[in-house]
Amino acid sequence: MDVVVSLDEKSLYELILSDDLTYERLIINIIKEQKLDPWDIDLEKLANRYLEVLKTLKKINFRVSGKFLVAAAILLRMKSDALTKQESEQEPISVSPLDRETLKMIKQKFGFIPYDQIF
Repeated sequence: MDVVVSLDEKSLYELILSDDLTYERLIINIIKEQKLDPWDIDLEKLANRYLEVLKTLKKINFRVSGKFLVAAAILLRMKSDALTKQESEQEPISVSPLDRETLKMIKQKFGFIPYDQIF
C-alpha cells in the first residue's frame, strides 16, 4: 500500500500516536518545535492514514484515538480562525443606495423592489 503522508505529516502522525504527549503539548510541538505550519498539514490524508492503522489494530487505545481527534479538531480550528481573520481584514464593500430611475427599472423588470431599498 502506498503511504500518502509526506515526511512532515508522517512525523506529525508519529507524534500523535506517542503516549507521552498530551494534546496540548502535541500542538505546541507541531507549531513551535517542528516549525510546521498548520496550513501545510493535510487533515484528510492524516485521518485516512490513521484509519488505515486502526483497521490493523486488534485492540483500540481510546486515549490515543481521543488525542488524535482533539489534535485534528484544534488544527482545523486554527485553519478556520486564520480564514475568518483574513476575511475580517478585508475592506468592507460599500453599496450606495439606488436612485429612483434604477428602482423603477428594477420594479418593471422583476415586479418588485429589493427590500433593503425600500427604507
